[in-house]
Amino acid sequence: MSDTETRQIMLVEGVTIRLLDDGLLPVITVTTIKRDAVDLLAEWISRRIEHWDPKIPYCALYDLTQPGAMITPYMRKVTAALNDQRQEVHGRVALIMRRDTTASLLSMFTMVRQGSTRELRVFFSVEEGLQWLRELSSPG
Repeated sequence: MSDTETRQIMLVEGVTIRLLDDGLLPVITVTTIKRDAVDLLAEWISRRIEHWDPKIPYCALYDLTQPGAMITPYMRKVTAALNDQRQEVHGRVALIMRRDTTASLLSMFTMVRQGSTRELRVFFSVEEGLQWLRELSSPG
């Protein structure tokens, strides 16, 4: 499936999910820091991880480049819980941020924990993040 052949989900106001690569690669665009939106997204991700086949690398891209998007202490807490879920599911998570979000970048280091089976990396463009994710998920 190409980038143009996507299924789009409006999960809640401020959270849109595009499913690429036959639904295996969610591109999640966040434009809000409201707790109800964060909770709904966390529930969606949790269900996805819970039912994920551990033989397939789990990949996801979070686009936080839009106005209104930032990493809050509550988001870090929710992310830590998701990070602990099903450690047998390995993969990669690409976080796309604006170059001017230095404070948020510094807070990222508190989200990453040693021993995680889902590697997290920060990028400044969706294209770079997708390329990195597809290196792991592409056969060959």
